[in-house]
Amino acid sequence: MTGCQTFGVNHNSKIYLNRWLSMDTYEGEPSFSHILNFVSGEQSHQLLFQGEANSSGMVMVGMSEVGIPLFEIQLRNNQIDYNSRVAMELPVSAGTIIEAFQLIFWPEQAVQNELKSACRVDNRRERREIYCHNVLAVEINYSFENNILNSVQYKPVDTSWIINITTLEQ
Repeated sequence: MTGCQTFGVNHNSKIYLNRWLSMDTYEGEPSFSHILNFVSGEQSHQLLFQGEANSSGMVMVGMSEVGIPLFEIQLRNNQIDYNSRVAMELPVSAGTIIEAFQLIFWPEQAVQNELKSACRVDNRRERREIYCHNVLAVEINYSFENNILNSVQYKPVDTSWIINITTLEQ
């Protein structure tokens, strides 16, 4: 995808992770489709995300509700590239989307190994919590239907926004 880039936004910044998690530790599907709904107060922004992940990196394409590609986020060589086809502002940075995706879908031990020193992960089947300085920082709630992941809610406690993710069948 080519086009304009968002300037003035550091898409490689991380809040909870020291560095991007290794693609070798990703245990999810190599191809995935999700609806991401960014909610902040009364405002809501919904995007369709399709992506691929392998040992060399991850690519996520954000699309409109009718399937028109709007932007692409690539994670390769521990760097994020964000390219937009249209002039638009993401509800959160591309780095925040990648960090959320990694905190949600990577195995607990992989997450724990790369959390910043004052942070830890507490994992249960339907809930993952990230604590920093012994204070809850992120709540991740998983919803299953017939033992298959149906949706996820990602909520950083100190922000005014949440991301609701609905998994689409491949």
